[in-house]
Formats: sequence, C-alpha cells, structure tokens
Amino acid sequence: LAKKTPIIRIRKMETEIVDKNSYTGGMKLTPLFSLLLLFAAACGSLPQVVVTPAAPASPTLTPIPTLTLAPATPSPVAVSTSAPVSSTVLVDVAADNVILRSNPGKLFPAIRTMSNKETLMAFGRAPGDGWLFVKTSNHQAGWVSVSFVTIAPAEMGLLAVIEPTDAQVIHGSVADINHDPIGGVGFALVHGQTRDDATTNASGDFYFYLPQSASGMWQLGYVSLACTSNIRVGSCQCPTVSCGQPNPPSTMINLPLQEALNFVWK
Repeated sequence: LAKKTPIIRIRKMETEIVDKNSYTGGMKLTPLFSLLLLFAAACGSLPQVVVTPAAPASPTLTPIPTLTLAPATPSPVAVSTSAPVSSTVLVDVAADNVILRSNPGKLFPAIRTMSNKETLMAFGRAPGDGWLFVKTSNHQAGWVSVSFVTIAPAEMGLLAVIEPTDAQVIHGSVADINHDPIGGVGFALVHGQTRDDATTNASGDFYFYLPQSASGMWQLGYVSLACTSNIRVGSCQCPTVSCGQPNPPSTMINLPLQEALNFVWK
C-alpha cells in the first residue's frame, strides 16, 4: 500500500495536468511531457534569452573641403608695350591726408588716405607724368598725384608708362611758335562745381583722366605756370615783362572728346 500511494498521486497529477493543458482538438499531453513540465516548475522558471541590440554603426563623416580665398587684387591696368620694363621706385608722401585713388584723376573713387612721410612703392606712371601707380605698405594698390609725393626726375624716367583702363582721356599739348614744348603749364578742367587739374610735362603734354560717365560741356583753361617751367629763368623769373600764356587761354570742350588739343604759347 505504501508503494501504490505515490503512483496514485502521480496519476492524479497527470489528470490535473491534462485537465489544465488540453488542446482544443481534445488531444491529451503524454505522461512524459507532464513530468518535464513538473521538473521545470520545480527548478524555477525557464531562463530568459536577453537580446542585446547591436550598437549602431558609426557614421562615416566626409571631410568638408577647405575653401581657399584668393586675395583681392586691384583693377587690371594695361601696360604700354612700347615702354621698357621698369624698376620700382620708393617714394614718400609729402603731405597729410593724401588720397590713393582707383584711377589717375581727382574724380575717381578714393581707396584710402595716406599720412605724411608714408613710404610707397611706385611701379609705373600715367602718360603725362602727373600720376604714379603705387602700392602701400599694407599692399593696397592705386594711383597718387605726383604733386603730393617726393620723386626725382631721374627716378620718374625709370618707371614704365601705364595706360589706365576704364577712363576717358583728354590729351593736349603746349608749344611756342618754334614748336618747342613748354613744360609746367597748369590747366583746370571745370564742369559746374567739379574740377580737375593737370600740368604739362617736359614734352609739353598734359593729360586729364575722367570716369567713362563724364559727359557734356566742360571748360578747359590756363591757370598757372610752375617755377620749374622752361619759360622761366633764374629764380622763377620771366624772361621779359610777361611770361606769356597759351593761345587760346581757355576753351569749351564737349565730352567725350576724340581729338587732341594744341595750344601755342605767346
């Protein structure tokens, strides 16, 4: 009887298990499978499988290309092919607040103002020798009037002649009745409140450079005679009672002007 009791209990368990774990189709669990379930219950719950999510792949970063900025350069200028290759000449500013301009002429935009004694490197000269193409110590390039820098005539001759671009050119000359050129003759070009000045060089030539937009009637007139003029003698003296003047002393011109202007000194 003692041996039969466990068998009876097992059968009861089997009966209970079958009652609780029956399939819909009426199919019963086998005694062996029931024992496996009992063993699992005795040992605790079935181990859980822990799934560790895969670490996301590190994105591949494409390096951003470096943008190289080219330094700003001044407006291009056309160099006369007939001029020899020049040397550079160091010149000093001879006054305060001297203006460096984008082209040779008072009517062109200012790039910056320069102080007295500031050193510039000259690379060329405009026709007429009234303006120098220079570069400052901080590498700004532009044009400065010869009237406001110190440069010797011999140094001026070392510089190549540069034809400015984007400018109207008014060219004139002054000579005596023997066709000898007269240097140091000052002219003013006036339109309303607008004025520019130019002086004849040793060859008797003068040049005005104006913006392309300049138009209409302008008055061109004689205003001065430099002490360095070949008309004067001694200490800025005239050879006779009068030094004379160009003929005509003034004239009206209509821009744009195509032909050169010729004056006779009398």
